[in-house]
Amino acid sequence: MVVAFLLTGCVLASEPAATGTGKVLPFEGALVTVTLDGQTLIIANHTTETVYHLVFPSETLPFIEWAPCLAPEVCLAEQRIDAGAEKRIELPGIAAEGTDEITVFWWRFLEKEPGASIPPLELEEITMVLP
Repeated sequence: MVVAFLLTGCVLASEPAATGTGKVLPFEGALVTVTLDGQTLIIANHTTETVYHLVFPSETLPFIEWAPCLAPEVCLAEQRIDAGAEKRIELPGIAAEGTDEITVFWWRFLEKEPGASIPPLELEEITMVLP
């Protein structure tokens, strides 16, 4: 089985996101943005297609093995963000007290090649420094 990944970008916030300011990462007009509003992380899908996501405290990344789901039909409903929608996640459900930053991985599926068993996907990550 061959899995095709297209890594297209990575953003690291160099300053803490101010609580309640609606600071948007990676930037206004991006396909997917992440905003921290108080204790709520908001992941907004600005595309015309479904995207999927996972969020981790950044300091755990060297110690875990993870992979995106390989096809839309096997992705968990909790990972899904429909076109034009947003997902709100309470920060205490993601990160413990003292966590300095979180990393949001998001991906979307591309058109499956003729004869391929799984579609390729485009994968990006956004890292946000917490206040």
